[in-house]
Amino acid sequence: MSLRPIARDEMRGLKTKKDEENRLREINSIVNEIYRKSIETAEHTSDLSFKYTMRYPTHEKNITDILSALQLLFPECLVEYKNLCQGLDGKWYDISLIDDMMKQFINMKNSHIQTQKNIVIDWS
Repeated sequence: MSLRPIARDEMRGLKTKKDEENRLREINSIVNEIYRKSIETAEHTSDLSFKYTMRYPTHEKNITDILSALQLLFPECLVEYKNLCQGLDGKWYDISLIDDMMKQFINMKNSHIQTQKNIVIDWS
């Protein structure tokens, strides 16, 4: 290994550069997982969409970059970020589409049923 000189400005930027490399690596990992699981869903089920539940705060923090990458990978498909809540019937509903009439069928107060933030790939 040869040693090379590193200027002060470059030293100051090393952490920022490393943090960005790690962020991009994480985004790539998430996008790869969603891509792989979406393809598996399309190949092995009759479903016309795939829902990926976001599990970590970094997912939401990087949602814009994740969605952009997925939109490039799935042209002509609907790629959305949705906040879903489980209804009394066990199905998941987009909270943004729920009107007052439908709210009676949604169990928002049950402590073991929570909302889920999801990325949805829809090819219907």
